Amino acid sequence: MKKHDAGTFEFSRSGSRQSIYDWDTILSGEVVELESGKDFKCQPSSLAARLHLKAKERGGSLKTQTLKPSGNLVVQFTPESEEVTAEGGRRSRRRPVAAS
Repeated sequence: MKKHDAGTFEFSRSGSRQSIYDWDTILSGEVVELESGKDFKCQPSSLAARLHLKAKERGGSLKTQTLKPSGNLVVQFTPESEEVTAEGGRRSRRRPVAAS
């Protein structure tokens, strides 16, 4: 093990900051099937979680489904503008409570 002086050592970035995923295509609003082993190498649930975060960053929501047994991931992004009802309010995800 080699020690370095913390005050003088500079950590350099290696690699590219460019994503390996084409977010614009994946989050285009079309139904997109990502092929396990070709389009992504991680678990489908890990990619789905990342995609949900990206969708939220872009102001929308995402539908996902993992296909069995292939492990392919099918996604569809919905922009917030399409989530808003004609009255201008956001659709509620809560079910109405029955009056007692």
